[in-house]
Amino acid sequence: MLFEAQSTWTVGNDKIQAIGELEFICDHKNSIKEINDDDCPYELFAGALGGCLINTFLVIAERKRIRPIEVQMNTTISIKLKGEKFRIQSISLAGFVIVPKESVGISKGVLEHALDYCPLISLVNKTGVFSSDIEINPAI
Repeated sequence: MLFEAQSTWTVGNDKIQAIGELEFICDHKNSIKEINDDDCPYELFAGALGGCLINTFLVIAERKRIRPIEVQMNTTISIKLKGEKFRIQSISLAGFVIVPKESVGISKGVLEHALDYCPLISLVNKTGVFSSDIEINPAI
């Protein structure tokens, strides 16, 4: 598999345009205090981390014949100015998976495999600042 995107910014513009399979606009933030209407690249990266893990979980669950009812991931990336550079202080992913009661046990193993095999999670896991707290819950 190969995924590509082209990102462009031009002088006088406060937006960054990225084109891949879909086109999106994100804000260029000149200041940490700046609030803009569009998502910034950090927010898109946070969404990509959660989305990648959900996708990996669903692929493995399908192979194990598990039918999740709902999967939700919330990703937080904390960036602080350290000297003259911005540094990622922490990346945390919290969420839940709701599955049929009889699938709770096997779903925990599927989640462990998804955390190991998701390529974006594997990448951020190497930073030493990644943590996750994801619950597997039975459907009521």
